[in-house]
Amino acid sequence: MKKKLLIFSDCFTFGGSEYVVVNILKSKNIQAYFDLIFAYREHREYNFYVNRLLSEERNVSLVPIKIWSNATFFHNINKKIKNKYLRYLIKLPMWLLSQIGPYEWNNNRLFRKLLREIKPDLIHVNNGGYPASESCLYLTICAKKNGIKNILQINNCALPISFKSRRDKKVEKSTDAFITATEYARKELAQNRHFDINKIITLFNAVDLPHPQKKRDLVCKELGINPDNFIITEVALLEQRKGQIPFLKSLLELEKIDKVLYDKTIILLVGNGEDESAIRNFISLQKLESKVLLLGYRMDYIDIVNASDVFALPSLYNEDMPLSILSAMALSKPILSSNIAGIPEEVKDGINGYLVDPLSTSFEYDIAICIIRIFNNLETFGNASFVLYSNNFNRKIYETQLLHIYNSIIQSNNDIFQS
Repeated sequence: MKKKLLIFSDCFTFGGSEYVVVNILKSKNIQAYFDLIFAYREHREYNFYVNRLLSEERNVSLVPIKIWSNATFFHNINKKIKNKYLRYLIKLPMWLLSQIGPYEWNNNRLFRKLLREIKPDLIHVNNGGYPASESCLYLTICAKKNGIKNILQINNCALPISFKSRRDKKVEKSTDAFITATEYARKELAQNRHFDINKIITLFNAVDLPHPQKKRDLVCKELGINPDNFIITEVALLEQRKGQIPFLKSLLELEKIDKVLYDKTIILLVGNGEDESAIRNFISLQKLESKVLLLGYRMDYIDIVNASDVFALPSLYNEDMPLSILSAMALSKPILSSNIAGIPEEVKDGINGYLVDPLSTSFEYDIAICIIRIFNNLETFGNASFVLYSNNFNRKIYETQLLHIYNSIIQSNNDIFQS
């Protein structure tokens, strides 16, 4: 008889870390060992993508929960209101309400009901960063109180504090194991939150080998661009930490350094987010309308990446191991990204692309130089990307290691902590 695995996630949008969950739920290897239940905080945007991506998975039970949270409301305020003081004023009443107890009481009540009904053997909690979602932390504590083993996955670097808080002590005691996608994030979680590093497991992210549906010529025709252009694509939330505006500034640097390559270059930005109007304003101000296309959130982003020459993610901060980079590597794309967090564990500088320091005063210029270098080594870097993906980030390796973690925790086998 198969064990029950409950996976839980709570995010204000359906971002990159949610695809960690999607990949687990769609895994036939994991479905063979577990009955899978996916519980998540219900809100309109999240429901749309869950139904789009998982509705045909007959071996997965979907459980939307009306958790109380300010995350989506605050995210929408950030998108619509640019005055930061007005933002704070609007958010303040809801933030105060969240601090005095009713949110925690209601969410714990919902979690107790969920656990009574499902009776899972193991819970895998998928959290964006740390502390990130309050409900993810509540669930680990609730699971412990109900005698249910659980894993807390951290998909970003932990925020630092000077001493371990009472809540963090509860979370560490309640969680059987933490998972991070990189060694960098593992060390950051231990150092920044004062957690026992021996309780934290590094498990590299992985993606399925993508299967594009459209060829380059068709994608370019649909987007209204010349297939002979040099196409660089970024797939990310449109927000400051993803570095879209410095990336566009690098295009202006490229014009000064290599006008011929500049004339040939097109940048595609796939995604939406709170910085969209700021990015549009920059494009308009710099008269880059013919050089930069904002494509919004696209379910067919794989086709767009596949039609591109280079994949870029010039993040400024708050990263770990972006899945979008792994997908691009699986498509044999050279990578242009930042030398931060866990990105150097997936992109090898000078081997399958280049990493740029976002703290450098010459950041935009450095990106432009790397664009030129990559242009001159497209095939070499692209082939190296695929080799790195195949050897380190494919689904078979990931699923074998994850199943070992699951079974070891269910059986209370501590050999997973010996590395």
